[in-house]
Amino acid sequence: HFRIFTIDGECKAKIIRGFKTKTLAKEAYTEFVTKYCELVRYSPTMKKDEKKDVLLVGDLFREYLVTLLNQNKASVIYDKEKVFSKFILPKYDKKPLAQLTKEELYRWQDELWSTKNERTGDFFAYNYLDKIRGHLSSFLSWVEQRYGIKNNLVDVSKPKRRQPKKEMQFWTKEQFWRFIAVVD
Repeated sequence: HFRIFTIDGECKAKIIRGFKTKTLAKEAYTEFVTKYCELVRYSPTMKKDEKKDVLLVGDLFREYLVTLLNQNKASVIYDKEKVFSKFILPKYDKKPLAQLTKEELYRWQDELWSTKNERTGDFFAYNYLDKIRGHLSSFLSWVEQRYGIKNNLVDVSKPKRRQPKKEMQFWTKEQFWRFIAVVD
């Protein structure tokens, strides 16, 4: 068994078989190399595998979880896994990270904000949606630090709450004293 490299750096495995002795096999190897191979003074540069250069969201997320083991509690890691497995990985697991453009993240966020809870039929609470978005944001910030790929979620504005906040109501002194009288 031996390997040869083509001029463009592609590695090929070769096998020579059927020799009765090791000496005959070595002679056949030498004959093959002198007849078909050329010695070069420089090391051939390996051809890059384009499939390995593509960073997939799912692969990076699994790597991200491993790095969190010494930084977060187990409950936080469990929560992130559940959020990602339910809201992010079904859509983006096998997609390259470069496809998470600003437009794509807006589409994801709009879809998320329009999602209803399967059990109750109501929209998810704003705080829960904000937590999902925060988990994705922290993951994309980690990717930006590690791999230098821009976090496009920073440019995506967060939607406002569905319901406007209610105005606080205050009791008058008379209402308070009436309440206290009943309590006593």
